[in-house]
Amino acid sequence: MTYFLIFVICFIAAAGISVAIKNKKIKSLVALMAKNGFSPNNIIEFQDNVIGLNIDTNRLSIADIKNKDIINLQFDSIRDYEIQKNGLTVYKKSGTVGRAIVGGILFGGVGAIAGAATSKSKGREKVESANFKIFTNDFNNPSLIIKIFDKNQHDKIKDKLLNNAQLMADKLAIVIEKQASV
Repeated sequence: MTYFLIFVICFIAAAGISVAIKNKKIKSLVALMAKNGFSPNNIIEFQDNVIGLNIDTNRLSIADIKNKDIINLQFDSIRDYEIQKNGLTVYKKSGTVGRAIVGGILFGGVGAIAGAATSKSKGREKVESANFKIFTNDFNNPSLIIKIFDKNQHDKIKDKLLNNAQLMADKLAIVIEKQASV
């Protein structure tokens, strides 16, 4: 019984330290954004990056943990985005329709059906790495690749980070749609 209590106390302490480190990391990156004149009102976290969005100023800021670097983008410079798993694009703004068109071009009507079907996977795939790619209107930097996670993450953390990527994709869809209507 004593060993069990010691184990539980150690586990709780370790979890608390992990949460404190994570919160400190996010706070330091938000402070780095503020130091560069950016105040996010939405924050999305990936493995080595924090992405801040400010809807009021129409800006996006990417803070890199390892390099302590900040990349700022105006919303109107973002033209597209995609989520990549294991190096392959699995979610792009064009979605199922684009896959059906490609399948139809390559293999006719049956290919269109097969192409559309590839946009949803059945079962649980093993995802080793994932990236979020943002395409810009900047000729010198036409795209940015943001690591969502690599193979060194636990599956539950991978799921959380992929959910964050989907949230980011949903928010960028709104941003791009609003910019198109301006």
